[in-house]
Amino acid sequence: MNPFIVDRRDRVVLSPCTDAQLQPGAVVLALTDDHRYVLHRIVCRRGDELTLLGDGNLHQTERTDTGRVVGLLTAVIRKGRTYPTDGAVWLRYSRWWRRLTPVRRWLLAIYRRI
Repeated sequence: MNPFIVDRRDRVVLSPCTDAQLQPGAVVLALTDDHRYVLHRIVCRRGDELTLLGDGNLHQTERTDTGRVVGLLTAVIRKGRTYPTDGAVWLRYSRWWRRLTPVRRWLLAIYRRI
């Protein structure tokens, strides 16, 4: 989930979720079809099938179904501060990151070099 969640720096808070909460834009911890656990954003839902895409990925998606979702991301803890996923900061960054999909390749290249 780079650049939003960084390994070994940030902690996440997961909560149980309802089927109605599993909509595009939500971040979930799920078991994929190839038996790996991933923390990715839902980009598409068709019935019970979910397509997931990590924020640091450009094209590689994973597939799972609603029954294999372990939890819904409800907050990120960074440097002692808690950022709820329904808060203004998280929603603003998430909205902009999804809109910047066409230029993510360059943004991620710059981020990885910093």
